[in-house]
Amino acid sequence: MNKHMYTPKYVVSNKILKNIGSIEASKEVIENAPLVPSFAKQFQTDAAIRTIHHGTHIEGNDLTLYQPKKF
Repeated sequence: MNKHMYTPKYVVSNKILKNIGSIEASKEVIENAPLVPSFAKQFQTDAAIRTIHHGTHIEGNDLTLYQPKKF
């Protein structure tokens, strides 16, 4: 065995495996759930507003999250 090999300091317990399985199952349900068209449009609008907000914030603009909604 290589003496420089990294050995993580954790143990994968049954509880951790159970939680991972639960998370994976929940992810599948969410990814395969139908989305009501009106919600889809609102999610797209919200995503665009957040993109504008964070993009301008990185560039030094101090718009609040709600100011891009006015445009």
